[in-house]
Amino acid sequence: MSLLRSFLLAALTAACATEAGTDAAGSDAAPPDGAVPDAAVDAAVPPPDGAMPCSLEGEVLERPCGDCGMTTIRCVNGFWERGPCLGEGPCTPGERSDEAEACGRCGRRFALCDRTCAFGEERSACEGEGFCEANAVLDVEVSSCRAGQAQVRRCLPGCARGRFSECVAAPPVDIMVLVDLTQDMRAELPLFVEPLEALFVDLQERYPRVRMGLAGYQDVPAPEGSSIGGFRVDAPFLGILEPTDSPLELRLAYEALEARNGGDVRESAVEALAHLAGKTPLPSARPFTCTDVREGGGCWRPGSWRLVLLYTNARSHMGPGEEGSYGDALDGVVSSWDEAREELAAQGMRLFVVFPAPSFELGAQYVQMVEELGGSELDVIALGTEGDGAELQRSFRSALGL
Repeated sequence: MSLLRSFLLAALTAACATEAGTDAAGSDAAPPDGAVPDAAVDAAVPPPDGAMPCSLEGEVLERPCGDCGMTTIRCVNGFWERGPCLGEGPCTPGERSDEAEACGRCGRRFALCDRTCAFGEERSACEGEGFCEANAVLDVEVSSCRAGQAQVRRCLPGCARGRFSECVAAPPVDIMVLVDLTQDMRAELPLFVEPLEALFVDLQERYPRVRMGLAGYQDVPAPEGSSIGGFRVDAPFLGILEPTDSPLELRLAYEALEARNGGDVRESAVEALAHLAGKTPLPSARPFTCTDVREGGGCWRPGSWRLVLLYTNARSHMGPGEEGSYGDALDGVVSSWDEAREELAAQGMRLFVVFPAPSFELGAQYVQMVEELGGSELDVIALGTEGDGAELQRSFRSALGL
């Protein structure tokens, strides 16, 4: 029994010695090609925070960095080492420049950094705009001045509303007659011939620098598959006669008007007003082609006070109470009343509205539009109350302080 125990103990001792020798030999063996020895890694300087491990010693790669720059990374001692970032642009995409540009009504905007990390054509929104366009005529008062003179309220150079001046040379006054030319106005157009001519003659006798022009509108053509809007041949704005000092020329142009089309029951008065304030015409519009140096969508004389006389029997798309009435298909294409009003007010433009007959439904919308441009409910007139247009004449005399 003791002999057998001695034999087993000797065999076990030999096996342990052989296994220990194998482990020792393995620890001295060379690492595979390209691998980093454990001893070398242990002896290396600890990597910086965030360093990423690598496996192929000496490997070099290129990577983007910074503001559109490039850098190289190299595998050193089991970790990537990053070189300097070269070729960076002057800015970070989306950053705005330090230098401002003038825009709008005494506002400022900035160049924006593009995807190539350079300041290109893109600009920020216009910031810090004032109330009105510098030097625009905002109001005229004649009653306290001698013939040919007026007290004038202008927009100041800083785009803020100024005070009335002393009596100075009266500025020109341009009135654009804007007429609804949809088919529902066919019987209504003749009703306005005499009142309109009487108004022009009356104003010229009292204020010789008055001119009148003529424009029309129907509707914005309805998008494909939509029943909201006008027919495909409709126009949201039609420039007909630029402001003239001839009542006869105005009458002849008005008598040649034709009312047709129109689509749904609301029309594009707001869009037409936006065009008169200088909006880029829609493709379906037929804008003025002015014969000399004029300004904006109404061929206005430079330095003139600009008034709009609207004649209609229908509510307007996008006006108060009709916000978004064209639907999503024309969202961002047509002007909202807020957008149109801002541009009209900035130029000091006033609005007067005439209906063929009294209408509470129409009046509510247009009274708000008139009042938000500095007028009063007395500037919304129904021809049915006084067919000779006397009320219309009183409204314009009051506006001019005559």
